[in-house]
Order: sequence, then structure tokens, then C-alpha cells
Amino acid sequence: VNRVQNCELANMQKTASAAMRVMEAIHALEKEGTLDTLPEKLHYTAMLRKDNPDLSLAELASLHNPPITKSCVNHRLEKIVKTAFGE
Repeated sequence: VNRVQNCELANMQKTASAAMRVMEAIHALEKEGTLDTLPEKLHYTAMLRKDNPDLSLAELASLHNPPITKSCVNHRLEKIVKTAFGE
């Protein structure tokens, strides 16, 4: 039981850390004035994340029109972070 709880806690911390990093990237792009220059799909995903910072990747995926996969949302968010921080 303790191991399961430790794994769940570690996963929650990792998820929260990743979400914070994406939000920092979005704010950095806004500050630079380059958020609006992102490709349309990345910009749309960035705006959904900005407006819904607490949603999971699956929930963000379902908000897209048409809905996309969790993997696609993750890939887009990674591109946003890379664009902002060059990582």
C-alpha cells in the first residue's frame, strides 16, 4: 500500500511540475510577444492550457475541436516549451 501511495504521489508531482513548466513557457511567449506567431494548432493548444491549467492531458484533448489524442496534446505542449526555452 505504501509503495502504491508513493508512486501515485510521485506521478502527481511530476504532472504538476510539467504543467507548471508549460504555463511558464506560455507566459514567456506572451511576454516576448511571440505567442500569437505560433502555428495555429500550437496556439490553440496553448490557449486551452492557459484557460484550463488544472485539466489533465486527456481532458485538454477532448476540448479540441475535433478532439485529439492525449499524445498529440503532449507533443504540442512539448513544442511550446521548446519554442519558449529552446529545450
